[in-house]
Amino acid sequence: MITITVKGAAEIVATIDSITQSQLPFATARALTQTARAGRQAATEEIDRAFDSPTSFTRRAIAFRPADKATLTAAVFVKDDQAQYLAPQVFGGKRDFKPFEERFGKTLTGLFAFGGKAAKRNAAGNLSRAEITKIAKGLGGNYFVLTAKSRPDIQLIAMRSKDKKEILPQLVFVTKANYKPRYKFGDVVRQASVDVYEKEFRAAWDAAIKTMRR
Repeated sequence: MITITVKGAAEIVATIDSITQSQLPFATARALTQTARAGRQAATEEIDRAFDSPTSFTRRAIAFRPADKATLTAAVFVKDDQAQYLAPQVFGGKRDFKPFEERFGKTLTGLFAFGGKAAKRNAAGNLSRAEITKIAKGLGGNYFVLTAKSRPDIQLIAMRSKDKKEILPQLVFVTKANYKPRYKFGDVVRQASVDVYEKEFRAAWDAAIKTMRR
């Protein structure tokens, strides 16, 4: 989560008298909220840049919390459900275990699963839940387990082509799943904040002065 606060808002406005000073918290909170909204948009656009054909669920991962006059703090954050798999993409490191991998735990020694080269993928490039269920139910029939000769730590679930001449990898299981950071969530939110806050504050200040009661 990125929190957005402000110091020295009064310095942005050339003159503040005792009458208009009461409008400062309102204008600041409004500007921070608009800035957080811009941060959410920037973080969503970064998802499109960082990932190939992200799902609509992933594109809805970013939310923001508006500021109020008391705290003068807004926030941009990744929703809990999506944070489970996006966190390694932001910070790097080991990803969390996926529930569907439990289906194969008794058969395979590998813990982490990835789609194989011949896997049937949906429009977002992922294996659907139905496809994973089909593979799990087909073990011992159309689908079988292989171990890579050169890499005994890698195991595959595969099927044969219709002409029986090719082996078609469906799922690849490995003992480690480490990621390098690729989703620059913090960088783009901070940059959006720098880019838009002063403009948003001036607009909020002008609106507050125009609508205030003297």
